[in-house]
Amino acid sequence: MNDLSLWVHFPWEFTTLFAQQQAQPEQPNGNWFLSSLPLMLMIVFAYYMLLIRPQQQQENRRKSMIESLKKNDRVITKGGIIGVVTGVRQLSEKSKDSEITIRTHEDTKITILGSMIEGKMVEEKATKEKAVKE
Repeated sequence: MNDLSLWVHFPWEFTTLFAQQQAQPEQPNGNWFLSSLPLMLMIVFAYYMLLIRPQQQQENRRKSMIESLKKNDRVITKGGIIGVVTGVRQLSEKSKDSEITIRTHEDTKITILGSMIEGKMVEEKATKEKAVKE
């Protein structure tokens, strides 16, 4: 009978034991901003490295490609038009953009802004020669 009373009182004694051993909740620290500053800086650094920097590098490569355009380069526009460059003219000193004339067909010429050039078309022969050399 004594063993049975142990099992009957066990759950209440067990919870009382844990209630006495619980730690007091930690008081909020007044330096919460300083303690979270390293985490915020890491998030800003990761955002810069993963999103902003690659876009800047891609834009710089595109600008240098547009500046290096010359006559007879095959290009593709942002609208999907493929043509051959027949002329490049700087708009003005203030404007960093240029005016590019491309020939899309034998008698068709289009004048577009340099910022609308998506990229140069790579010649198949040059690509095949590079593949053979490697």
